[in-house]
Amino acid sequence: MATQASNIIDVTQIRPRRPGQKATVQSLVRLESPPDLQQLSTLLQTTLELDEMLRLFHEAIAVHLPVDGLVYRHAELGLVLQQGLIGCHSASYALSLQHEALGELSISRSHPFAEQELATLEHLLCALLYPIRNGLRYRTALASAFLDPLTGLNNRAALDRALAREVELAHRNDLPLYLLVVDLDFFKKVNDQYGHLAGDCVLRSFANTANQQLRQSDELFRYGGEEFVVILPGTDRDGALMVAERIRQQIASMLCECEGITIPVTCSIGVAALDIRDNAHSLFDRADKALYQAKHTGRNRVCEGWGLKAGARG
Repeated sequence: MATQASNIIDVTQIRPRRPGQKATVQSLVRLESPPDLQQLSTLLQTTLELDEMLRLFHEAIAVHLPVDGLVYRHAELGLVLQQGLIGCHSASYALSLQHEALGELSISRSHPFAEQELATLEHLLCALLYPIRNGLRYRTALASAFLDPLTGLNNRAALDRALAREVELAHRNDLPLYLLVVDLDFFKKVNDQYGHLAGDCVLRSFANTANQQLRQSDELFRYGGEEFVVILPGTDRDGALMVAERIRQQIASMLCECEGITIPVTCSIGVAALDIRDNAHSLFDRADKALYQAKHTGRNRVCEGWGLKAGARG
């Protein structure tokens, strides 16, 4: 284990150097002319993006010894980031700072590392810890800014970004794109009759049930209140209407129980296809108008907003 004088930085070697051996790292005392950590740390702190940070770190390592590439993993966040190529020999480290786990980093190349090279690696890793912790916190904060805390779905801010992206991709590649706007029927009565905790339970149940009807490429968002939006990229009219009807049916048959009370729920859905003239705002507007039609023709139904479909471009 390599520990600075402050005893707050840990770089733990997790892969034995020789069969049956798991050596304690003593890198700082084994280097006669250690690299300048302050300069490297300053460089790494010029970005909070982990990909860019790891690229800079990879380049910094290459100045001192030959390496082919590195892989960073953070199991809890589902992160796997790679720079360069993967070699058949590697040195792997579990990173932590003040008892906070920061993931695992493996540096690899085509031939084994010498002891002095491992000492250099372990020394350089000390400059990575504070920047990578800041990068992880930034990534977590950014993700939280786009999440609805009640349902765990992406929120309206995330929808704005995602819909603009999908509309641009559909226009550029001449692909179909459908949008569903979904609203729970008589939701105010649920809150008034059963209380807001029950209303929260209904919203969570809807999110879980609706998500189960979607493909991995589809995206479900909580737009606000009891209103939700589904983006269906690469989906034709029949597929979009089938998904909308499946969601409607599953919600109508859903048994939403809260504190021993079973609450009946239905939803209305507006469907719209991307038009050759559409931007994100106009596509949403037509789906929203279709939802309005569903609401005013009886609720618990699917209505379609009309326009030239993306596949009908001339």
